[in-house]
This record gives sequence, C-alpha cells and structure tokens, in this order.
Amino acid sequence: MLAPWLAALAVAGCNALWGLDALRYHGSSAGGGAAATGPESLDAFCEDYAQMSCEAAQRCGCFEAGAFGACLAQAQGDCLEWLLPARAAGRIDYDRAQGGQCLAQLEAVYADCVVGWTEQAGACQDMLVGTVPENGACVAEEECAGELLCLDGKCLALPGDGLACHEQFGCAMDAFCGDDKICHTRRALGEQCPDGWDACEVGLYCEPASHTCRPLLGAGASCAGAEWACEPDLYCKSAGKTCAPYAAEGQSCADSEMCQPPWYCGDDKVCRARLPADAPCTTGDQCKSGSCVDGHCEPAAPGVCF
Repeated sequence: MLAPWLAALAVAGCNALWGLDALRYHGSSAGGGAAATGPESLDAFCEDYAQMSCEAAQRCGCFEAGAFGACLAQAQGDCLEWLLPARAAGRIDYDRAQGGQCLAQLEAVYADCVVGWTEQAGACQDMLVGTVPENGACVAEEECAGELLCLDGKCLALPGDGLACHEQFGCAMDAFCGDDKICHTRRALGEQCPDGWDACEVGLYCEPASHTCRPLLGAGASCAGAEWACEPDLYCKSAGKTCAPYAAEGQSCADSEMCQPPWYCGDDKVCRARLPADAPCTTGDQCKSGSCVDGHCEPAAPGVCF
C-alpha cells in the first residue's frame, strides 16, 4: 500500500512521475553518498524534504515562477499528513541515519531532472520502521513490523503452504500460488513444477521441456526457450541464445543488449551511461528519458516533470 506522503506530488504540470512514486517499489541504487546522520525528527525531515524537492522542481521547470511557496506547502503537508499521526500513535519509528540517506539519494536522483525506473531511493523506505504486530490495525505497510503487510486494514503475513492465495499478493516467500489458487511450498531441485516458472525455490528455474526445477543457467549455457533463466548479472544473448555476462560501463559491446542496465552501447561500441536532458543524441536508446528529438535528449515525456 502506498503511503500518502510517498505518492506523487502534482504541482503545476508535474504529474505522477514527480516525487517518490517512481522510486517506491525498488531497492536503492542511487548515488549521493550515505549521510552519517539525518534530520533529527520527522518534522525536520519533512521540512528538509520539501525544501530539497521544491528547489529541484523549480530548477527543472516543474512550475511557473511564483509557485515555490505553494510547492513547499504541499510537499511538507503531504509528508506530515500521514507520518506524524502514525508516529504519535506509536505505529512507526524513525531511523534518523536512513532519513539522511534518503535525502541524499533523492538529491542524486533529481540531479538531471529525469527519474528513471533504474534510479531509486531505497533509504526512503528503510527510514520508517513499523511497530504494529500481526493482526494489528494499520493504514499503510510501513506501519507493520518485520515482513508483515498491511492487508485489508490489518498487519498480516502472506499465506503459506495449504492456504488460499491472497487475491493480490499471492503467497509467502517460501510458497507459490498454484493453478488451484492454493499456496504450495516451492519445489526443490529435481522436483516437478507443472505450475510454472515461479514454483521453484530461489536459485532454481522451471525447465520448460521437462517441467523440472533446475539450477539457474551459468555463463555459456543455452537459454533457448528459457531467456529469463540466466543467473543474476547474466543475460540471454539474442545471437546463439547463450547466457553471457553483461559488459560494464567502459567495456566493449556490439549492441545495448550487452550492456549492464542502465548503460547503452555507444557509437564507439563501448558501454556508456545514458545521456541527460538536452544532450546530443541520435537514438532514444542513448537518453535517460528514452526519447531523442531533433538530435537532443528530451527531459521527459510531455507533461512529465522529472
């Protein structure tokens, strides 16, 4: 469930990609450096968050001149609206160090006015520590302790083996939702997996020909018919259908498929970082926004700020 303060901040032309909405569901990969400490309270965090975000929004042309005050009021208000009541009620704790890292990561993400799905601020999730136990009432997932989820207004664990699958979230991590809509324990190496690719334990995949759980494919292994089954940090090469390691930034490449996301293969056949807004380009593949118009990278899709 998306906490209200983490929803997008719509201010004079900034739509749902502005703010933290595009960052919410991923782990951290943004730069910015880890702050030793952060704002000492949630009140102070919301104030700093609003100031930083609105300064970036103003720099990136998200609103017309004179609207900075309105941006501050909305950003800080949205942040405080849910966080402070939850904190006062004892449903969440605040991790000050993670709060500082959250702001640092967001500043790095906002630097070029383009928020890509490969850029995240994971510390913004980690700074909130839920305290509500299982079966306790909740408003948002952040309030729930440990791995519990806020489902239908209560902090609950996802169902395990033998229980009906949750309609939206499926089953616990060690189980999968079968064709019978019942959670089953994930299959071990060598076991049958007629229910599909996610029926196997972590580190295994369901081999489509035999419907048997097999180890993920290593470098050089054939991935024909199982393009998703290469080990982490490998990809299935279109030519030859074998698993191969991604090329890192600065390494040689034949096409962008070879480059570790989010890099692309430049004209010099070297993996390069994708280009910011207004940089010269020849194809959208080169741009962080994915759009190259009139020889320059677009800042974002029309009507989208950041």
